[in-house]
Amino acid sequence: MPIEAVFTPSNDRTTVQLRLKAGTFPAGFNAFDLDIKFDPARAVLSPPPLANFAGSFKQVNTNNLSNGILIVRSTNQEGALSAQTPLATLEFSGILPTGFSVQVTLLIVGEVPYLTTANAITFNSDGSSSQVGVAPPPPPPGEDGDGGTTPPPPRPTDPQPPDPERAIAVPEADRLPYAELLQYLPGLRPTDPVQQFTLKGNLLFNRDLPNGETAVKLVGKANAGFSATLDQDVLSMSVTLPASLSLTASGPASMLTPQAARSYFQALVDKNLPATDPYGASLKASISALSLAPGANIGPAKLVTLERQGAATGPATAEFTGRPGSNEMLAVNLWPTGAELQVRHISHILAIGSGQVTAVGVGNVSLVGDRANQVLKGGPGNDYLYSGGGGDILYGGGGSNVFHVAQAGHVTLADPTISDRLQFSILGVKNLADLASQLTRIEPLANGTRFHFGSELSVSLVGVPVSFPFSESMFLFN
Repeated sequence: MPIEAVFTPSNDRTTVQLRLKAGTFPAGFNAFDLDIKFDPARAVLSPPPLANFAGSFKQVNTNNLSNGILIVRSTNQEGALSAQTPLATLEFSGILPTGFSVQVTLLIVGEVPYLTTANAITFNSDGSSSQVGVAPPPPPPGEDGDGGTTPPPPRPTDPQPPDPERAIAVPEADRLPYAELLQYLPGLRPTDPVQQFTLKGNLLFNRDLPNGETAVKLVGKANAGFSATLDQDVLSMSVTLPASLSLTASGPASMLTPQAARSYFQALVDKNLPATDPYGASLKASISALSLAPGANIGPAKLVTLERQGAATGPATAEFTGRPGSNEMLAVNLWPTGAELQVRHISHILAIGSGQVTAVGVGNVSLVGDRANQVLKGGPGNDYLYSGGGGDILYGGGGSNVFHVAQAGHVTLADPTISDRLQFSILGVKNLADLASQLTRIEPLANGTRFHFGSELSVSLVGVPVSFPFSESMFLFN
């Protein structure tokens, strides 16, 4: 087992410490994903403070503690932590005399998944444990006990063989000649390895890229809007575009862990922006927030770019509909279209550039912005909305939401409720008292209150009066 649990009873409470087995991870770790389940009828888990988890940048989703679910995403920015460092310290109360259990249903260390629901481990308060399924955790690199070397486990980023059932057979008569293709893709070269064909009257352009990546471009023929299904290796979603927009999606052809997706997107930043560009550092912070968002899991990771077609102007709305439970992590470049994107069953969206992203339909979503001015609208679920800076407007919609405010920006929370939480990432701010010490001005508004933290950061709460009694439980800090 790659992880162990230590139960320490004290009076009417029991502390459970989850930590990696040092022998399995001799080099330590710098990031982990941890999903925990327990029976709330047998024990009650108090909402743990962020200090109870390893790492310097972490997201802890406690919205479903009443259902026995805790989700943790963490990374350490100062290098590797010792495997002896506990991943999590949890305090349970209201324990039945017959004891209780804690089940680890997901464990990803670095970029390697060691536990999933298929081989979850259950730890019991009597010291026993059990593991379901037949799939053992992947062996770590190191000695195999016979003097040889155990090869490293397969990584989710390794290229996967194509699925023949997903291949699209295109009759020769439907293929576009090269001259006509150039009308839609003027940068195309005769040597580019492409398969081109019409799909419901629209062009679908596929290109194989180095390092196991693929690219797809959808363009409306005769500048007409259209709806189509985009099937690109591990990504499958329906797309509706107006006449004024085209779409390009590119990225790895295999599923990625959240950490691997973060590395992929941050490498794109390094490739396209100078190291001294402050926007690059801001965008990397937003990428980290996306990878650490509640519910982040193994899935497709793609860079999606929306582009204006011809001389078209005016409002433009694109719609993406994914498959429920498919855990997409999409970085969507809205610049320079200023488009509105409506998403259904798309789990995690990073919005790049000014525009609006709206979650429609059921499910929990993570909407992450950069430092441009953006409008992010959550849906009826328990959503995570991150302002990376700029003059952002965040709507939680229904559910119990987390509004995450970064170091700078002038953010408006348009519909906060008592069930929402406000999370701050301000250097040196670890609790409500620290936050209060950073407060420089309280400004009453006609429809709420604006809180100023120096000249670079302000938070406006619509519908919240100056006299509102805030408490520590309404905030998260990291």
